[in-house]
Amino acid sequence: MKRLILLLLVLLPIYAGASHIVGGEFEMLRLPNGQFRINMVLYFDVVNGAQGAKDDTVHVYFYRKADRFRVKELILSLNSEKLVNYTQNQCADGSLVTNKIIYTAVTDLPARDFSDPAGYFMEYQRCCRNYSITNIYSEIPPPQGSGRRYAGQTFYLEFPPVMRNGKEFINSSPHLFPPLSDYACINRRYYVDFAGVDDDGDSLAYSLVTPLNTRSNQAYPGASPGPFPDVQWRPGFDLQHITGGKPDLRITPEGFITVTPTQTGLFVFAVKCEEFRDGIKIGETRRDFQMLVQDCQISVPPFITGKQLSEPTFSAHGVMSVSFANTVTDQNRCINVRVADEDSKDPLQNFQETIRIRAVALNFRNKDLSKMLPDISIARLTNGSTADFTICFDKCPLVPAGPMEIGIIAFDDACALPLSDTLKVTVNIQPPPNQPPTFIPTHTISETLQEGDARTWNLRAVDPDGDSVMVSAATDGFLLADAGMIFQASETTKGIADVSLHWDAYCHLYDFNHRTTFQVKVFVEDKDQCDQRNLDEATFNLAVQLPFFPDPHLDTDLTADPDETIVPVSRSVFEHLDFNVTGDITNQDTLRLSMITDLPLDKVGATFTGKKAVHQVSSPFSWSIACAGLDLAKKDSFQIQFIVLDSTNKCRLLKTDTVMVKLKVLPPPNLAPKLSLVNLNTTGTTLTNNTMAVLPGTPIQLNLTGTDTDVAPIDHLVLKLDSVGGTVPPEGYTFQDAQGETEVTSPFTWQPDCSLFRGDVFANEYRFYFSVKDNRCITGAADTVSLRINLADVPHTNGPVQVPNIITPNGDGCNDYFAVSGIEAGSCYSGSVTPDESVGLPEDNCLDRFEKVVIVNRWGQTVFTSTDRHFRWYAQHEAAGVFFYDIRFTHQRFKGSLTVAY
Repeated sequence: MKRLILLLLVLLPIYAGASHIVGGEFEMLRLPNGQFRINMVLYFDVVNGAQGAKDDTVHVYFYRKADRFRVKELILSLNSEKLVNYTQNQCADGSLVTNKIIYTAVTDLPARDFSDPAGYFMEYQRCCRNYSITNIYSEIPPPQGSGRRYAGQTFYLEFPPVMRNGKEFINSSPHLFPPLSDYACINRRYYVDFAGVDDDGDSLAYSLVTPLNTRSNQAYPGASPGPFPDVQWRPGFDLQHITGGKPDLRITPEGFITVTPTQTGLFVFAVKCEEFRDGIKIGETRRDFQMLVQDCQISVPPFITGKQLSEPTFSAHGVMSVSFANTVTDQNRCINVRVADEDSKDPLQNFQETIRIRAVALNFRNKDLSKMLPDISIARLTNGSTADFTICFDKCPLVPAGPMEIGIIAFDDACALPLSDTLKVTVNIQPPPNQPPTFIPTHTISETLQEGDARTWNLRAVDPDGDSVMVSAATDGFLLADAGMIFQASETTKGIADVSLHWDAYCHLYDFNHRTTFQVKVFVEDKDQCDQRNLDEATFNLAVQLPFFPDPHLDTDLTADPDETIVPVSRSVFEHLDFNVTGDITNQDTLRLSMITDLPLDKVGATFTGKKAVHQVSSPFSWSIACAGLDLAKKDSFQIQFIVLDSTNKCRLLKTDTVMVKLKVLPPPNLAPKLSLVNLNTTGTTLTNNTMAVLPGTPIQLNLTGTDTDVAPIDHLVLKLDSVGGTVPPEGYTFQDAQGETEVTSPFTWQPDCSLFRGDVFANEYRFYFSVKDNRCITGAADTVSLRINLADVPHTNGPVQVPNIITPNGDGCNDYFAVSGIEAGSCYSGSVTPDESVGLPEDNCLDRFEKVVIVNRWGQTVFTSTDRHFRWYAQHEAAGVFFYDIRFTHQRFKGSLTVAY
C-alpha cells in the first residue's frame, strides 16, 4: 500500500534547551547482589530535536518523602540509543521518528539512608518538550523566545524503603513499558498496550494525569524537592480532553490506551503507574509521551464471514455457533472463513490489500490458539478477490465446562494501525468418552486410636477405562510427618493404584499438644485423552485419645485464696514487696517456674529466680521499691505473670498454670519541709509578717531555717535564695545557700545605706525570695518565704529652727550651757515641758547631715567648735556679752547671736 504525505521541516537553532523531549520514565531494578540499576528512558524527537540537546549524562536526585530531604545524587551515563520501529514498517513516512535513549548507573541504596517508612522519590528535570505541541503551551525559552509558557519534563519515580520492620524489602519498579511507535489517524480508532512488567508480581494500576513541568525554563533546572508544577493546557484541552477525540484518550486500569481523534496535531499525555503489594501502595512511576495525529488516507476495514463445512455459503457475520460430537473426525471438526476487503478494488491502493487472520480466546486465558489456523494465514487480495481459510478445532475442549468463545480476527495493512473485523465463534465440543476412576472399598473412614497404637489403612484406586491414574493426599492444615503419618501410593498396573495410610499415634515422638483430630483426603485422577477433571476422593477422619495427665497448680502467699489467678497489689515507693510463688503437681513430674513481666527487674532492683524441681517448686519475689528506674508519670502499673510448667509428661502436653500479679506503684508519701524567718536584731528593727522597715545605715540580721520531719527515709534539704528584686538592685547583702538533713539554716545580713537611693527618690522596696526543697523523688515538696524590706530615709526639713539666744552659766543648773539638741531638763523647766520640745536641729538624712557648729566672739575669734550635733558650750572663762553661732549642715546653715549673762 502506498501513501503520499507532504512533510514541512522547520529548522531551529541548535542549543541545549532545544525542543527534543517526546517523553520517558525512570526504572529502578534490584540486582541479585542487592545493588540497584537506575535507568532513565528518554524518547528523543529525531525530526524536531537538535543533536546538541542530547546529553551524555544526567544528574538524578533522591529525596525522602516524609520531609523532602535530599538523600543522594547519582549520575547516569548514556548507555544505548535505538530507533523505535513502527508496527508496520511500510507505514514509515518520516513524520514520526523517535529514538529510545537509555541512561543508566548501578548504585547502592544503604539501609541507613533508605529505611524511612514513608518511602522515597527520585527526580530529574529537563527542558524542553516540542514547540509544536497542540494541547499544551510549549514556547521557546530565551534567548530565542520569550519562554513565558515553557514546557519541560520532570521525570519522577516513588519507591519504598529498602528495609521494613527490620527486614529487607525486596522490590523493583515496573519497567519494559512499550513506546507509542505509531501515529494515529483522525476519525479512526487508535489502540496500544501501554502496560509494563513488574518482576515482583506486584499489582499495577494505570491512570491518566496532567504531565509535570519543570520548575524553570532553563535547560537544566537542577535539583528540587518539589512540588513540581503541571504543564499549562491550551484552551479547550485538559485532562478529560487530551486530544479532543470522540471518544477521547483513555487508559484502562490494566494499561490499554484507546482514542478516536478528530483533529490532527501533536498531543502530550502522561500515565501514572501505581504499584501495590498486598493491597498497599508501595511505589509510583510517571510516564510521559506524545501522540502524533495525521489525516490519513481513507481505508475500509476487512470483512470476515464464516460457515460450517456442510453449508453452501458464507452467511455468518459477527457471530456464529457450531457443535461437534465426539464421533466427528479431526478433518471434519472445522469451519471455513472468508475475508474480503474493498480496498483491494481501490486504484489508490494499487488494487491490492494484504490481509491476515488471528485466533484469540474470548472467555478463557493462557491458551495458544495458533494451532487452529492453517499453515498460511496471510493473503494478498487483488481486484476485489477474497481469501478462504479453514479453522480446525482439537477434539478436546479448551474450557472445562461450557462452550468456548473464540474470536477469528481479520486484519488489513492500513496505516498506521491495521483495521480489523471479528467473527465471534461459539464452539461446543463433546469430549471423548471417559469413565472416572474410583476408590475401593470405601470412601469415608472415621477412627480414633489410643495413644501408643499404630494402624495402616489400605485402599485401591481403579480406572474402568484403563487410563493411568494419579493419586495424591491433602490434609486440613497439618503435615503428615509431623503427626506420625505416612502416605504411599503406587500404580501396580495401568489403571490400578494401591494406596496406604499408616499412623503411629506415639505422643512421645509426635506433638499432639495443639491438636488431636486430623483429616486426610486422598484424591485419584485419571490421565484421559483430554485431561478432563474426573476426581474421586476418600476421606480419613482420624483422632488420637491421649492419657490423662494432672494439671500443675500455682499460688502466691499474697492472698489467702489458693485459686486466685489475678492478684491486684499496690505499694508506695520506699515500701517493700516480698512474697513467695509456689507451684505443685500431684505426681512426680518435674516443674519449671518462670516469670514474664514488663517490670525491668535489673533497672529497678527487683529479684526473682526461675527454678525447677520435682513435684513442688518455689521461689521468692523481692523488691525494695526505690525511685531508681521508675518514672510513674509514664508508667505506674506493671504486670508480673508467674508460670509453672509440667515439662516432663509423656506426651509433652503443655500443662501450665499461671498467676498474674497486677502491681500499682504509688508515689511516696511526703511531709513538706517548712521554712521560717527569725529577726536576730534586738533593737532598731522589727519583723512583722516577714516585712521590715529600716532607715539607711540600719544593720539587718536574720536567720532562715528549713526543717523536715520525714524519717523513712530522711530527706536531704536545700536552702536557697531563689531571686531578688527591688526598685533599685540591692547591693552588699550576704547569704549562703545551705544543704543538710532534717534541719538546715543560714543567716541573712545587710546594712543598706544611702548609696542605694537614686535621684530624688529616697524610698526603696526590696523582695528576697527564699526556698527550702527536699529531694524526695516523685513527690518532692518545697516551702518558700518572701522577705520584704522597705528602706526609707528620714524626711528632709528646710526652714528655720528654734535656737536659744541667751545662756546664764552661773552654775544654778538652769540655762547653764548653749545647746540645740538633747537639752537636759533642769529646775528652770517645770511640768512636762522639755527644752527639746521648743528647740532642736533637723534630723540627719541622706540628703542633709549635721557637719559642725562654730561660735565666735564679737571680734570674730572662734571660741568654740564641735562636730557633735549634741554639742554643749558652757562659756567658761568668757566674759558676759554677745557671741555669734554658725550651725552648718551639708546643704544649709543656721546663724544667729547668743548672749552670755551672769
